[in-house]
Amino acid sequence: MHLVDVEHGFMGATGVVGGTIPIALGSALAARLRGDDAVAVVFFGDGAVQAGHFNETVNLATLWKLPLIMVCENNGFAEFTPRSAHTNVERVSDVVAPYEVERATVDGNDALAVWEVFGRYVAAARAGGGPFLLECLTYRLGGHYEGDAAKYREAIADAEWQAKDPILRLQRHGVAQGWFSQEALATIEAEAAAAVDQAVQYARDSDFPGLGLIAEMVYADG
Repeated sequence: MHLVDVEHGFMGATGVVGGTIPIALGSALAARLRGDDAVAVVFFGDGAVQAGHFNETVNLATLWKLPLIMVCENNGFAEFTPRSAHTNVERVSDVVAPYEVERATVDGNDALAVWEVFGRYVAAARAGGGPFLLECLTYRLGGHYEGDAAKYREAIADAEWQAKDPILRLQRHGVAQGWFSQEALATIEAEAAAAVDQAVQYARDSDFPGLGLIAEMVYADG
């Protein structure tokens, strides 16, 4: 959850709902000040839109025309609470309407639809535009955490959304378009499963980290 890789532009996550949104704002501002074509992208759920720092970020990003793409994964739940229980605004794209942000709401389980809009936004941001908001309508197939009984969800809806799984949909589309065959998919899945098993075994076979790593991972040198 708190992994950071600054070298590759991955600024990590926080335990604060929507806490990465203003971090992305800072990254976008840094890109503008450097004068390069870097684009800041941040992902968050619809529940984070209710946080004050979301609106503060949108306000500054639009005021300064920053290269920021905000991707909202709207699955209709803020932890255990349905969106209808905490706001009258059904679509996140409508929340940012007063700021005149270029925005789009797409089927978040349609990989091609997401790819098309996101690609357009990236190109526009690299050309000096921004910010943008991409709302991806989706559904949370699992609970909020491991072991969540999810009694607040409907089994019928779960079954319907299982069939809309974005990976399975893309697979079906790819086979229909002749991009790959069912046999090729089976090979890819087997190779992926083997890679995961290998990584897990490597972790289990590795020595337990020494106590000195605690200080090394918490404090910065100098």
